[in-house]
Amino acid sequence: MDRFTARQNAPSLLPRRARESSKHDYGRLLIVGGSVGYSGAPTLPSRAAVRGRAGRVHLPVPRDIYPIAAVNNHEAMVM
Repeated sequence: MDRFTARQNAPSLLPRRARESSKHDYGRLLIVGGSVGYSGAPTLPSRAAVRGRAGRVHLPVPRDIYPIAAVNNHEAMVM
């Protein structure tokens, strides 16, 4: 399959959300990871989960990388 064709058709493969729904209706995901030097490790799956229409994405990270993770994950709940 052509890469560009697949990317253009990807939104049509996901089911539409009901107009009266909220993020609480679409599940919760907990991603635990990251450390000093690996602050991007939990960022990639959290962004993928948000793009994949996960309901709520929780991202607990170590205190040392919290500022970096919080800036890079606007939609996820960084703890």
